[in-house]
Amino acid sequence: MSEISNAETKIKMTRVLNEYAKCGVIGTACDRAGIARSQHTKWLDNFPKYKELYEIMRERFVDGLEVVAMERAKEKSDSLMMFMLKAHRKDVYGDQSKIDLNMQGNQPITLMFAEGMLNDEEKKLLAGDSDED
Repeated sequence: MSEISNAETKIKMTRVLNEYAKCGVIGTACDRAGIARSQHTKWLDNFPKYKELYEIMRERFVDGLEVVAMERAKEKSDSLMMFMLKAHRKDVYGDQSKIDLNMQGNQPITLMFAEGMLNDEEKKLLAGDSDED
């Protein structure tokens, strides 16, 4: 069942993929091609070549979105520009926070707080002062 032998099926598959390349939404692509979305799902399950072509079209559509995003970022959007830089240069513009959970032995966990980030109630709790006494 991995070979696509029916000419009509090939035509329908091609229509779905072409529509998907235009809109990027598989439900809409199926509607425009005149097939049920469940048929698309069956094709993905039963025809590896169809699945491969679908993934290629998906990547092409996302590439197109990325081009548009880059153009908009360059023209008028500082926040979009930063988002694109974070995506493409994670080592420079990406989030740098890291958590190392590599614990050796039975050492207790030590929590460190920046005092300026704590409110008065939190400072009292850390100091051992409590109003519940």
